[in-house]
Amino acid sequence: MGGNKVEFLGGFAYDAVTNALMQPTAAIPVLEAAVFPLTSVALYTGPRPLYITHLMATFSDIVVTDPAADRYLGWSIQSASDGSATPTYAAVTGAAYTANADLPLIHDNSVSTTAIQAVANVPVNLFNYVNVAGQAARPSPDVTYATQAAQPALSRLPVRIAANRLFQVRVGTYVAGALAAVVGVDNMFVLVYGYRV
Repeated sequence: MGGNKVEFLGGFAYDAVTNALMQPTAAIPVLEAAVFPLTSVALYTGPRPLYITHLMATFSDIVVTDPAADRYLGWSIQSASDGSATPTYAAVTGAAYTANADLPLIHDNSVSTTAIQAVANVPVNLFNYVNVAGQAARPSPDVTYATQAAQPALSRLPVRIAANRLFQVRVGTYVAGALAAVVGVDNMFVLVYGYRV
């Protein structure tokens, strides 16, 4: 097999993202709703741990209703191992980010009151935005957008998830660490890449 290589592990779709840390509405590969996994939209790690190296966020709809302020895209990788019909998810250690300095700016109200600062169908790696302040100062005004041109160059270390777990990615819109509502962040996707060990 030639060692560990980054591969597509699965993905998540979100019908709408707003001021809650939203669970996905669908998973890729598609599993039968309410049957596998029961009552949850998630993926399985499998019999061995896996490492997530990239969370690629992409948008199919980049028009929003004016929230009259900036919005950042926060995220959390969550896992569950309790084996229940209603799994209890918890954020994976070191895999939940809400502060502006760790997130892409997806709505710059001073640039456009109705646009997401992203390009439809062009993904960006959410890991690259973590600890941008430690890599280099974010510009002022902040133009660290969810576009490949504005995406920081460095990526954080992979996130490990133990074997035999359910996992999912949750996303929400934030300002200064607090959830903040927006209308129109619809049809968003997170594609998960990494490798099993």
